[in-house]
Amino acid sequence: MKVNFHRNFVLVYPYISLLFASGIYIFYYFFRLVQQRIFPNSKWVTIVLSLFISLTLLLPQAYSSLKTARINYKMKDTRTNVIDEINMLKGFTKVVIAKELRIHSQDLKRLKMPYGVVPLLEINTFSSDEDWLFVFPSNITAKSIVKSKSKLESMQRYIDRIEKSSIIRKIGDNGETCVDIYSINPSILLVKYLPKETLKIDINSCRLSSPYKGDPLVMSWNGSITTPTYLLGKDNYELLVTGRGTKAFDQYAKLKIEIQKEGNKEKAVLIEKTFDTKEDFIDFLVPFDVKERSNISFVVSFINDRSNPKTNEDRNVYLKSIILKRIFQGRY
Repeated sequence: MKVNFHRNFVLVYPYISLLFASGIYIFYYFFRLVQQRIFPNSKWVTIVLSLFISLTLLLPQAYSSLKTARINYKMKDTRTNVIDEINMLKGFTKVVIAKELRIHSQDLKRLKMPYGVVPLLEINTFSSDEDWLFVFPSNITAKSIVKSKSKLESMQRYIDRIEKSSIIRKIGDNGETCVDIYSINPSILLVKYLPKETLKIDINSCRLSSPYKGDPLVMSWNGSITTPTYLLGKDNYELLVTGRGTKAFDQYAKLKIEIQKEGNKEKAVLIEKTFDTKEDFIDFLVPFDVKERSNISFVVSFINDRSNPKTNEDRNVYLKSIILKRIFQGRY
């Protein structure tokens, strides 16, 4: 019998011990009867034979168990090993670790440099400074694949964008990181530069004012759309809005794009630009810089609604997509 999970056999072990002891006693009783007939004055013969048989049965298993125990005692989880690897690296001033790896607090205490633990998909909000080290899982899985499918796909796409030249070291070979339960010995990547990241904002997740929902999204009655707030690191970015408009009184619909920084009590407008739309879908590009790690949101507004009942003309805006791109300060 091969025992894969010893905890499942805990209740059986006492009975196995009693059974083994009973077997040894039967051997002893048999040898005792033989000894009394053949060597009546040599009781030690019975004891030696019983002991010999016991050791013959126990020692091979004991040796195998001791060998396995030594291997397990010296074996460390990859998360423990990765701390040792990080402490040996030179030239880095801070470590950013994916939260999904679930590195134990006792291991984190051994780090010799400042660190941050953040969700994998928020690591891209950090600046890709040359003296920062990023710790990623190599492979992602979940206990419930169907339930976490979209999240897993986003995470794996982000990991797959890591360039080979940016990977300093890989710890472990095949272990996967489970995002919803603790996983043993996951494969870990030490990365010196963040992967290129393009964030496509789900329009339906934004806060809508007046526009109708649709595909593409129809904005009417001077409606607006406000994106969720994103924590962006110090870097250069581009906001790309794809849309088109209709005209009335010989003038096309106008789009106003605002980039807002959220403070403790109020929002500040960093950039505000107005664009004229066309009949066909075109891209409206707004480059901007973030000087320090900040909470940033984006507002796209339709500002010159008007209709002409005589010609059945009506100014509207149709939004196809909103994309945020990070420009890595000339490194890529």
